[in-house]
Amino acid sequence: MPQRGERDANLMLKVVRVKTRTTDNPDASQHTCSHRKISKVSSRTTSKIPNMFTSFPFKITGNNMPQEQHSPTHEASPSILNSSHQDLEATSINNIDTKGISTSPVACTEYAISHSNRKARMQIIFSHLINFNVFGYMLSFSTFQGHYSHVLGYSPSAVSWIGTTQLFLNFTVGVFSGRMMDAGFYKYTLFTGLSLQIIGTFTTSICTKYYQLFLAQGVCNGLGNGLLFCPAVALVSTYFPPDERAIPLSIVACGGATGGIIFPAIAQSLLYRIGFPWTIRIMAFVMLAIAIAVFPFSQPRPQTRVAQPWMDKTAFREPSYVLFCIGIFFSFWGLFFAYYYVRPYGQDILHTNAHTSFTLLLVANAFGIPGRFIPGLLADRYFSPLSVIIPFMAITGLLSYCWIAITAIPAFYAWVAVYGFFAGGCQSLFQASASSLATPANAGVRVGMVCTIVSFACLSGPPIGGHLVENTKGQYFHAQIFAATASFIGAGFLLAARWAQSSWVNSHR
Repeated sequence: MPQRGERDANLMLKVVRVKTRTTDNPDASQHTCSHRKISKVSSRTTSKIPNMFTSFPFKITGNNMPQEQHSPTHEASPSILNSSHQDLEATSINNIDTKGISTSPVACTEYAISHSNRKARMQIIFSHLINFNVFGYMLSFSTFQGHYSHVLGYSPSAVSWIGTTQLFLNFTVGVFSGRMMDAGFYKYTLFTGLSLQIIGTFTTSICTKYYQLFLAQGVCNGLGNGLLFCPAVALVSTYFPPDERAIPLSIVACGGATGGIIFPAIAQSLLYRIGFPWTIRIMAFVMLAIAIAVFPFSQPRPQTRVAQPWMDKTAFREPSYVLFCIGIFFSFWGLFFAYYYVRPYGQDILHTNAHTSFTLLLVANAFGIPGRFIPGLLADRYFSPLSVIIPFMAITGLLSYCWIAITAIPAFYAWVAVYGFFAGGCQSLFQASASSLATPANAGVRVGMVCTIVSFACLSGPPIGGHLVENTKGQYFHAQIFAATASFIGAGFLLAARWAQSSWVNSHR
C-alpha cells in the first residue's frame, strides 16, 4: 500500500494538473510551469516524496474546505484527503501559493527539453538517424556519379538523372507522406519507407544495366526517402512549440550531413578493395541496422488532426509568396550541381586519385553539419529564416563563380569546405523560410507547395549541368556558370520576397 505522504503528493499534483488545464485562466502559462517544476522534482526523488511534499508551502482554499497552511513539520491536511473529486476540481488554482517554484520561460524551456520531453529528445535522435539514411545517402551521390561515369561508361547527364529522381521523389512524395502522418498512419508510412529504402539499396548492388540502376536507386530509393523525410521532420515538430523548434530541427537536419560523411567513407575504404556490389550491400546493412533501431520507438505525439486542403490558392495572391517560390526554384536549380560533380571534377580536371576525390566529398558534407546548425540559431534568435537564407544563397552563387578559377587541389579543399557550409545552410532554412510566409493554420499546405516546386528544380538542375559538361567535351565552365547564375537569380528573388513581405505586412496592419 502506498504511504500517506505519497497519496498526499499524488493528490496535490492532481489538483495542480487539473487546474492548469483551465482555459479561462489568463495566467495558465505560469501555472503550467509550476506544475512542470513540481513534476520534475517529484519524479526524480520518488523515495523522498513525503518529506518533499510537506516542504511545499501550498495554501489551498475551496468551496467546501477551510483554508489551511502547510508547514514543513505538518502532514497533509485531512480536509484535502477527505474531499471529493468535484471538490478538487472546484479548487481555485489562484489560491495556490507557488512561492519558490520557478515560473520563468527559462524554467519552461528546461522542462520541455530536459525532463518531461525525455521522449521528445529521443525522437530527435531517431529523426536524425532517419535523415542519416535519407539525405546522407542522397548527398553521397557523387560517389555513384563518378563510378557510373568512369567505370560503367554512362554519360554524366544520364547518371545525374538517377540521383535527381531520388531528390524529386523525396520532395513530392513527402507531401503525401506528411498527410498520411496527419491521418494517423505514421507507423505504416515509416515501415513502408524503410522497407523500400533497404530493398532499393540491396537491389542496386546487383544491377548491371542503366535502367536497373534507375529503377532501384532512383525510383525505389526515392519513394522510400519520400515516405520518410517529411514525417521525420514533422515528428519532431509535434513535440515542441514553434519557438523551441530551431535547435531540434537543426539537429535533425544534421543527419543528412552525418550520413554524407559515413557513406562516402564506406565507399572510400571498400569500393576498390571488395568491389561495388559488396560496398553497396554494406551501406544497405547500415541502413537496416538504423531501421531496426528506429522503428520500434519512433512515434508522433498524439494531437488533434485538422483536415487541410491540398493547395492554398490564396497564396499566389501574395507577392511575397510568389517571389519566394520563384527564388527557391532558381536557388535549388543550381545548388546540387556541386554535390554531384565534386568527385568527377577532382578526377577529370585536377587529376586527383580516387581516394582524394572521396575525401573532397567528405569535407563538403562534414562542413554541412555546422552549416545546418548555425543558420538555424541565427534565424531563431536574431533574424528571420528568410533574412538568413538570402545572404547564404548569394554567397553560394558567388562560390560557384569562384569555382571556375580553382586549378589546385589545396584550393579545392578550401572551396568545398566553404561551399558545404553555406549550401548546407540553404538546405536547412528553406522550409522555415516558407513557414515564415504563412500562418500556423496554412503553414503545412504552403510548405508542401514549396517542396513540390523545389522537387522540379532538383530533378532538372544537375542533369542540365551534366549535359553542359558533355557538350563542352568534359569542360565544366558552362555548367559552373549555370549553377552560379541560377543561385544568384534565386537570391535576388528571395530578397524581393523579403521586401514584399515587409511591404505586405505594413499595408495590412
